[in-house]
Amino acid sequence: MKKLLIVGIDERLKNEFVMADPDIDVVIVRAETGFDKDVKFDTVIISDREIQPMGLAAYITPFKDTKIYYLISNNLKTSIIDNKIAICEQSNVAFVPPKQSLKQIVHIVLGIQKNRSSVKKVISVMGTHPQCGTTMTALCLASLLKEKTNLTVAVLGLNSFNPGSLFMNYQAPSLDEFYDQIAESRRALKGDEMINYIHTAQNGVVYLAGNQDFTKRFYFKSDDIGNIIQIFSDQYDIVVLDVGCSPDNNLTIQGLLHSDIKILVTNQQTIGQNLWARMNSDILRLLNISNEEFLMVVNKYRPDFPSDSRALQQVMNVPVIGTIQDFSSEGLLCELEGYLLIESKDKNTKKRAIDSFGKIADSLRCSLTNSFSQPNEKKSLFKWKK
Repeated sequence: MKKLLIVGIDERLKNEFVMADPDIDVVIVRAETGFDKDVKFDTVIISDREIQPMGLAAYITPFKDTKIYYLISNNLKTSIIDNKIAICEQSNVAFVPPKQSLKQIVHIVLGIQKNRSSVKKVISVMGTHPQCGTTMTALCLASLLKEKTNLTVAVLGLNSFNPGSLFMNYQAPSLDEFYDQIAESRRALKGDEMINYIHTAQNGVVYLAGNQDFTKRFYFKSDDIGNIIQIFSDQYDIVVLDVGCSPDNNLTIQGLLHSDIKILVTNQQTIGQNLWARMNSDILRLLNISNEEFLMVVNKYRPDFPSDSRALQQVMNVPVIGTIQDFSSEGLLCELEGYLLIESKDKNTKKRAIDSFGKIADSLRCSLTNSFSQPNEKKSLFKWKK
């Protein structure tokens, strides 16, 4: 007889499984009471109301060669749902999307039906502080997402202090040079016209670099930025926004507000933890953006440091989706010579970089292509003015 463990008290769900397959022995427990570790379960269903996403990896450790499903609760912020899906992918756990009936949950677990596929649009990549690797992360993830999904991918530079064009032989106008066409409707370029004026890298990713003229970093109005993000979303399957590390700047703010998935890049320096706490309390809270909407990437990672990924996850209260190892001088050399880490001339560096960024891209790919119907996300009432 097959054995099924449900972590979360739901007698109705238990009865639905028994009705669908009388040969299933269903056990239901609460997270705090635990389960009989001598019993071998074929399938485990875990409710996110019982086990929070950051505790999922530790909880499933005893279940080897067991199919695990994570029941995701409904949330008006779709980005929080997407983050839970990405964590499931990282932990090799299947997910049950929100707003499913008991019968639909049973069908998903028993493999009676499959979800259709659709594509998410916009990923924002924000750093906790300068020089933590925000632009490098955005460009590397964009390149690998294109390779792994075979979809069209574009990067939009909304980093107010770093155009990001040093990592390639960039031969196109930057964001500030499009300002007149963006801000003045009489001179506005249409989407299919704009793509003729922006850079296409060798890997096929399309890129519009951020401000070369830093004096224009406060010029862009909310609607102007929203319009250009929409132009990119209309033209490309996936749009990656390099929003820098200045949440007091409208470029960064609008990038966060218009993104489906939010990536936070930091390193093991204490300054990243301190600045993140201030961003949350002083700015993001006012914009109705919570830390639950972010997934964290730890750059220049050294596992022997006291602030390892688990410690950072607890201190910053953001789940870690991946770490990028410390490449030391090789990373600096790539930056000086204008290469991405995943394009390094050193074979060992290139292989390690592709492996690190590739694991993150794999986790994101599941969120990007999830297919369930989602509620409309609440938009902030906070209107940022120049």
